[in-house]
Amino acid sequence: MKVSKRVKINSVSVLASIVILISAGLVVPGVCHAETASAGAISGTGYNYFGEANAPAGSDFTAVSCGYYHSMALKSDGTVISWGYNKDYGQCNVPPAGNTFKAIAAAEFFSLAIKTDGTLAAWGRNQHGQCNVPAGNDFMAITAGWGHCIAIKSDGSAVAWGNNEFGECSIPAGNKFKAVAAGGYHSAAVKSDGSLAAWGSNLSGECNVPAGNDFTAVAAGDFHCLALKKDGSLVAWGMNNDGQCNVPAGKDFTAIAAGGYYSIALRKDGSAVAWGFNNNKQCDLPTDKKFTAVAAGEEHTLAIIK
Repeated sequence: MKVSKRVKINSVSVLASIVILISAGLVVPGVCHAETASAGAISGTGYNYFGEANAPAGSDFTAVSCGYYHSMALKSDGTVISWGYNKDYGQCNVPPAGNTFKAIAAAEFFSLAIKTDGTLAAWGRNQHGQCNVPAGNDFMAITAGWGHCIAIKSDGSAVAWGNNEFGECSIPAGNKFKAVAAGGYHSAAVKSDGSLAAWGSNLSGECNVPAGNDFTAVAAGDFHCLALKKDGSLVAWGMNNDGQCNVPAGKDFTAIAAGGYYSIALRKDGSAVAWGFNNNKQCDLPTDKKFTAVAAGEEHTLAIIK
Protein backbone atom coordinates (compact mmCIF):
# COMPACT_ATOMS: atom_id res chain seq x y z
CA MET A 1 0.00 0.00 0.00
CA LYS A 2 1.03 3.61 -0.21
CA VAL A 3 1.35 5.75 2.90
CA SER A 4 1.79 9.53 3.03
CA LYS A 5 3.10 11.55 5.92
CA ARG A 6 4.17 15.09 6.69
CA VAL A 7 7.85 15.68 7.28
CA LYS A 8 9.94 18.77 7.99
CA ILE A 9 12.65 19.88 5.60
CA ASN A 10 14.41 23.12 6.48
CA SER A 11 11.34 24.17 8.47
CA VAL A 12 9.07 23.60 5.46
CA SER A 13 6.32 21.01 5.84
CA VAL A 14 6.11 18.80 2.79
CA LEU A 15 4.01 15.79 1.87
CA ALA A 16 6.34 12.85 1.38
CA SER A 17 5.14 9.66 -0.27
CA ILE A 18 6.49 6.36 1.00
CA VAL A 19 5.92 3.16 -0.94
CA ILE A 20 5.76 0.10 1.31
CA LEU A 21 5.82 -3.41 -0.11
CA ILE A 22 3.18 -5.52 1.59
CA SER A 23 3.29 -9.26 2.08
CA ALA A 24 1.29 -11.57 -0.13
CA GLY A 25 -2.44 -11.46 0.36
CA LEU A 26 -2.79 -7.68 0.56
CA VAL A 27 -3.32 -5.25 -2.29
CA VAL A 28 -0.23 -3.71 -3.87
CA PRO A 29 -0.51 -0.38 -5.76
CA GLY A 30 -1.38 -0.99 -9.38
CA VAL A 31 -0.88 0.78 -12.68
CA CYS A 32 -3.71 1.51 -15.09
CA HIS A 33 -3.17 2.21 -18.76
CA ALA A 34 -6.31 2.73 -20.82
CA GLU A 35 -6.13 1.27 -24.32
CA THR A 36 -9.15 3.00 -25.80
CA ALA A 37 -8.45 4.95 -28.99
CA SER A 38 -11.65 6.97 -29.26
CA ALA A 39 -11.25 10.69 -29.80
CA GLY A 40 -12.40 12.58 -26.72
CA ALA A 41 -11.81 9.59 -24.42
CA ILE A 42 -9.44 9.62 -21.45
CA SER A 43 -6.24 7.62 -21.07
CA GLY A 44 -4.76 7.15 -17.61
CA THR A 45 -1.46 5.87 -16.32
CA GLY A 46 0.55 5.86 -13.11
CA TYR A 47 -0.28 5.19 -9.47
CA ASN A 48 -3.72 3.61 -9.24
CA TYR A 49 -4.24 2.26 -5.73
CA PHE A 50 -7.51 4.20 -5.37
CA GLY A 51 -8.52 3.95 -9.02
CA GLU A 52 -7.42 7.51 -9.77
CA ALA A 53 -5.89 6.45 -13.11
CA ASN A 54 -8.93 4.43 -14.20
CA ALA A 55 -10.19 6.14 -17.33
CA PRO A 56 -13.98 6.56 -17.18
CA ALA A 57 -16.15 5.56 -20.11
CA GLY A 58 -17.12 8.17 -22.67
CA SER A 59 -15.64 10.15 -25.53
CA ASP A 60 -16.99 13.63 -24.81
CA PHE A 61 -14.33 14.97 -22.44
CA THR A 62 -12.79 18.41 -22.89
CA ALA A 63 -10.59 18.80 -19.79
CA VAL A 64 -8.94 16.65 -17.12
CA SER A 65 -7.27 17.40 -13.80
CA CYS A 66 -5.33 15.26 -11.32
CA GLY A 67 -5.25 15.67 -7.56
CA TYR A 68 -3.17 13.66 -5.12
CA TYR A 69 -5.29 10.50 -5.12
CA HIS A 70 -8.33 11.62 -7.13
CA SER A 71 -9.17 12.84 -10.61
CA MET A 72 -11.69 15.11 -12.34
CA ALA A 73 -12.92 15.42 -15.90
CA LEU A 74 -15.09 17.99 -17.66
CA LYS A 75 -17.53 16.91 -20.36
CA SER A 76 -18.63 18.88 -23.40
CA ASP A 77 -22.06 19.43 -21.84
CA GLY A 78 -20.50 21.15 -18.82
CA THR A 79 -20.95 18.29 -16.38
CA VAL A 80 -18.07 17.11 -14.18
CA ILE A 81 -17.23 13.61 -13.01
CA SER A 82 -14.71 12.68 -10.35
CA TRP A 83 -13.18 9.42 -9.17
CA GLY A 84 -10.46 8.00 -6.94
CA TYR A 85 -9.93 8.44 -3.21
CA ASN A 86 -12.99 9.97 -1.55
CA LYS A 87 -13.26 8.38 1.88
CA ASP A 88 -12.22 11.13 4.28
CA TYR A 89 -12.95 14.45 2.61
CA GLY A 90 -15.48 14.04 -0.20
CA GLN A 91 -13.22 15.54 -2.86
CA CYS A 92 -15.05 13.44 -5.48
CA ASN A 93 -18.50 14.63 -4.40
CA VAL A 94 -19.25 16.99 -7.27
CA PRO A 95 -22.01 19.50 -6.37
CA PRO A 96 -25.56 18.26 -7.08
CA ALA A 97 -27.10 18.06 -10.52
CA GLY A 98 -28.05 21.41 -11.99
CA ASN A 99 -24.54 22.80 -11.94
CA THR A 100 -22.55 23.09 -15.14
CA PHE A 101 -18.90 24.05 -15.29
CA LYS A 102 -16.27 25.48 -17.65
CA ALA A 103 -13.02 24.85 -15.76
CA ILE A 104 -11.78 22.37 -13.15
CA ALA A 105 -8.80 21.94 -10.80
CA ALA A 106 -8.13 18.89 -8.63
CA ALA A 107 -5.85 19.55 -5.66
CA GLU A 108 -4.35 17.53 -2.82
CA PHE A 109 -7.61 16.47 -1.10
CA PHE A 110 -10.11 18.98 -2.49
CA SER A 111 -11.56 20.12 -5.81
CA LEU A 112 -12.19 23.51 -7.39
CA ALA A 113 -14.28 24.52 -10.40
CA ILE A 114 -15.68 27.50 -12.28
CA LYS A 115 -19.37 27.29 -13.08
CA THR A 116 -20.68 28.40 -16.46
CA ASP A 117 -22.06 31.54 -14.83
CA GLY A 118 -18.52 32.54 -13.79
CA THR A 119 -18.89 31.76 -10.08
CA LEU A 120 -16.63 29.40 -8.14
CA ALA A 121 -17.33 26.15 -6.34
CA ALA A 122 -15.09 23.99 -4.15
CA TRP A 123 -15.54 20.81 -2.14
CA GLY A 124 -13.48 18.37 -0.12
CA ARG A 125 -10.93 19.03 2.61
CA ASN A 126 -11.18 22.55 3.99
CA GLN A 127 -8.42 22.57 6.60
CA HIS A 128 -7.04 25.92 5.42
CA GLY A 129 -10.26 27.45 4.12
CA GLN A 130 -9.38 26.44 0.56
CA CYS A 131 -13.03 25.57 -0.10
CA ASN A 132 -14.25 28.99 1.10
CA VAL A 133 -14.42 30.44 -2.38
CA PRO A 134 -14.62 34.21 -2.94
CA ALA A 135 -17.79 35.80 -4.30
CA GLY A 136 -18.08 37.04 -7.87
CA ASN A 137 -19.19 35.83 -11.28
CA ASP A 138 -16.30 36.96 -13.46
CA PHE A 139 -13.74 34.19 -12.94
CA MET A 140 -11.95 32.88 -16.01
CA ALA A 141 -9.17 30.56 -14.80
CA ILE A 142 -8.34 28.58 -11.65
CA THR A 143 -5.56 26.56 -10.10
CA ALA A 144 -5.17 24.70 -6.82
CA GLY A 145 -2.12 23.50 -4.88
CA TRP A 146 -1.71 21.45 -1.72
CA GLY A 147 -3.77 23.83 0.38
CA HIS A 148 -4.29 27.05 -1.55
CA CYS A 149 -6.20 28.29 -4.57
CA ILE A 150 -5.82 31.08 -7.11
CA ALA A 151 -8.35 32.41 -9.60
CA ILE A 152 -8.02 34.94 -12.41
CA LYS A 153 -10.86 37.33 -13.16
CA SER A 154 -11.92 38.61 -16.56
CA ASP A 155 -10.02 41.86 -15.99
CA GLY A 156 -6.76 39.97 -15.40
CA SER A 157 -6.67 40.50 -11.66
CA ALA A 158 -6.15 37.48 -9.39
CA VAL A 159 -7.38 36.42 -5.98
CA ALA A 160 -5.97 33.70 -3.73
CA TRP A 161 -7.20 31.94 -0.60
CA GLY A 162 -6.38 29.01 1.65
CA ASN A 163 -3.04 28.15 3.24
CA ASN A 164 -0.65 31.11 3.21
CA GLU A 165 2.02 29.87 5.59
CA PHE A 166 4.76 30.67 3.09
CA GLY A 167 3.10 33.54 1.25
CA GLU A 168 1.70 31.35 -1.53
CA CYS A 169 -1.50 33.42 -1.48
CA SER A 170 0.32 36.76 -1.34
CA ILE A 171 -0.16 37.81 -4.96
CA PRO A 172 2.14 40.68 -6.03
CA ALA A 173 0.12 43.89 -6.08
CA GLY A 174 -0.62 45.82 -9.24
CA ASN A 175 -0.25 42.92 -11.65
CA LYS A 176 -2.54 41.55 -14.32
CA PHE A 177 -2.26 37.91 -15.32
CA LYS A 178 -3.16 35.60 -18.19
CA ALA A 179 -2.16 32.26 -16.63
CA VAL A 180 -1.50 30.98 -13.13
CA ALA A 181 -0.32 27.77 -11.45
CA ALA A 182 -0.34 26.60 -7.83
CA GLY A 183 2.39 24.26 -6.61
CA GLY A 184 3.03 22.72 -3.22
CA TYR A 185 3.69 25.89 -1.24
CA HIS A 186 4.37 28.31 -4.08
CA SER A 187 2.55 29.97 -6.94
CA ALA A 188 3.61 31.03 -10.43
CA ALA A 189 1.95 33.14 -13.09
CA VAL A 190 2.32 34.61 -16.54
CA LYS A 191 1.73 38.35 -16.45
CA SER A 192 -0.21 40.18 -19.11
CA ASP A 193 3.09 41.42 -20.60
CA GLY A 194 4.33 37.83 -21.03
CA SER A 195 6.81 37.86 -18.16
CA LEU A 196 6.78 35.43 -15.24
CA ALA A 197 6.17 35.96 -11.53
CA ALA A 198 6.33 33.54 -8.61
CA TRP A 199 5.80 33.82 -4.87
CA GLY A 200 5.63 31.64 -1.77
CA SER A 201 8.13 29.07 -0.54
CA ASN A 202 11.42 29.20 -2.42
CA LEU A 203 13.14 26.27 -0.74
CA SER A 204 14.32 24.81 -4.05
CA GLY A 205 14.44 27.97 -6.14
CA GLU A 206 10.93 27.43 -7.46
CA CYS A 207 10.25 31.18 -7.25
CA ASN A 208 13.43 32.16 -9.14
CA VAL A 209 11.70 32.75 -12.46
CA PRO A 210 13.67 33.11 -15.68
CA ALA A 211 13.79 36.48 -17.44
CA GLY A 212 11.87 37.26 -20.60
CA ASN A 213 8.46 38.43 -21.75
CA ASP A 214 7.62 35.72 -24.24
CA PHE A 215 5.88 33.19 -22.00
CA THR A 216 2.38 31.86 -22.71
CA ALA A 217 1.78 29.17 -20.06
CA VAL A 218 3.11 28.01 -16.70
CA ALA A 219 2.74 24.86 -14.59
CA ALA A 220 3.81 24.14 -11.01
CA GLY A 221 4.78 20.85 -9.37
CA ASP A 222 5.52 20.23 -5.72
CA PHE A 223 8.82 22.12 -5.79
CA HIS A 224 9.45 23.02 -9.44
CA CYS A 225 7.93 25.03 -12.28
CA LEU A 226 7.64 24.58 -16.02
CA ALA A 227 6.87 27.30 -18.58
CA LEU A 228 6.03 27.41 -22.27
CA LYS A 229 7.47 30.14 -24.50
CA LYS A 230 5.83 31.79 -27.48
CA ASP A 231 8.26 30.06 -29.84
CA GLY A 232 7.14 26.64 -28.54
CA SER A 233 10.20 25.91 -26.41
CA LEU A 234 10.23 24.95 -22.73
CA VAL A 235 12.04 26.14 -19.61
CA ALA A 236 11.95 24.74 -16.07
CA TRP A 237 13.40 25.68 -12.69
CA GLY A 238 13.33 24.63 -9.05
CA MET A 239 13.96 21.19 -7.57
CA ASN A 240 15.55 18.85 -10.09
CA ASN A 241 16.41 15.79 -8.00
CA ASP A 242 14.55 13.53 -10.39
CA GLY A 243 15.29 15.38 -13.60
CA GLN A 244 11.89 17.08 -13.67
CA CYS A 245 13.54 20.30 -14.89
CA ASN A 246 15.53 18.64 -17.69
CA VAL A 247 13.27 19.87 -20.48
CA PRO A 248 13.44 18.23 -23.90
CA ALA A 249 14.73 20.19 -26.87
CA GLY A 250 12.42 21.49 -29.55
CA LYS A 251 10.11 24.36 -30.41
CA ASP A 252 6.96 22.45 -31.20
CA PHE A 253 5.33 22.29 -27.77
CA THR A 254 1.78 23.55 -27.24
CA ALA A 255 0.75 22.59 -23.68
CA ILE A 256 2.38 21.68 -20.37
CA ALA A 257 1.62 20.08 -17.00
CA ALA A 258 3.70 19.61 -13.85
CA GLY A 259 3.19 16.70 -11.47
CA GLY A 260 4.64 16.10 -8.04
CA TYR A 261 8.19 15.44 -9.25
CA TYR A 262 7.71 15.08 -13.00
CA SER A 263 6.72 17.16 -16.03
CA ILE A 264 4.71 16.63 -19.22
CA ALA A 265 4.42 18.51 -22.51
CA LEU A 266 2.32 18.09 -25.65
CA ARG A 267 3.74 18.66 -29.12
CA LYS A 268 1.97 20.17 -32.11
CA ASP A 269 1.35 16.73 -33.56
CA GLY A 270 -0.45 15.66 -30.36
CA SER A 271 2.30 13.38 -29.07
CA ALA A 272 3.23 13.62 -25.40
CA VAL A 273 6.60 13.59 -23.72
CA ALA A 274 7.15 13.23 -19.97
CA TRP A 275 10.25 13.25 -17.79
CA GLY A 276 11.25 13.15 -14.13
CA PHE A 277 10.17 10.80 -11.32
CA ASN A 278 8.64 7.69 -12.88
CA ASN A 279 8.32 5.14 -10.08
CA ASN A 280 4.70 4.31 -10.97
CA LYS A 281 5.01 4.83 -14.74
CA GLN A 282 3.33 8.23 -14.53
CA CYS A 283 5.62 9.34 -17.35
CA ASP A 284 4.76 6.39 -19.59
CA LEU A 285 1.99 7.78 -21.75
CA PRO A 286 1.03 5.71 -24.81
CA THR A 287 3.40 6.38 -27.70
CA ASP A 288 0.90 5.20 -30.30
CA LYS A 289 -1.71 7.84 -29.45
CA LYS A 290 -2.14 11.58 -29.89
CA PHE A 291 -3.67 13.88 -27.28
CA THR A 292 -5.43 17.22 -26.95
CA ALA A 293 -4.95 17.78 -23.21
CA VAL A 294 -2.88 16.35 -20.37
CA ALA A 295 -2.93 16.58 -16.57
CA ALA A 296 -0.31 15.57 -14.01
CA GLY A 297 -0.99 14.59 -10.41
CA GLU A 298 1.34 13.54 -7.63
CA GLU A 299 2.05 10.20 -9.30
CA HIS A 300 -0.65 9.67 -11.93
CA THR A 301 -1.38 11.15 -15.34
CA LEU A 302 -4.51 11.67 -17.42
CA ALA A 303 -4.76 12.67 -21.06
CA ILE A 304 -7.57 13.23 -23.55
CA ILE A 305 -7.17 11.31 -26.78
CA LYS A 306 -7.14 13.30 -30.02
